[in-house]
Parts: sequence; C-alpha cells; structure tokens
Amino acid sequence: MAIPSKKRASSPQYVSPTQLTLSGFESPFERKLNPQNRWVVLSKLIPWDLIQCQ
Repeated sequence: MAIPSKKRASSPQYVSPTQLTLSGFESPFERKLNPQNRWVVLSKLIPWDLIQCQ
C-alpha cells in the first residue's frame, strides 16, 4: 500500500522594501493598513535587506 505524499505550501518570496512600486498594483493589505499602526511603523524600522542576506 502506497503512502500518500503531502504537498507542502510554497515558501513566500522575499521582496525588498526598496523595490520600486507601481501605483494601482498594491495588494489589498497595503491599501487597508493604517500607516500610523505601531506594527506598520515597526516593520519600516527593521533592516529587512540585512536580515535576508544572512
């Protein structure tokens, strides 16, 4: 009897916050998040490019 294999979810791809964006192509989350939210502010303070390279 064969054991069914499980499909794994694809891993998210990293996109640099310094990448240029096109207006009108934002994700629904980018449109609805309050820029004054403490988590949004904190996410902009974290050096994501340095963390990704390690």
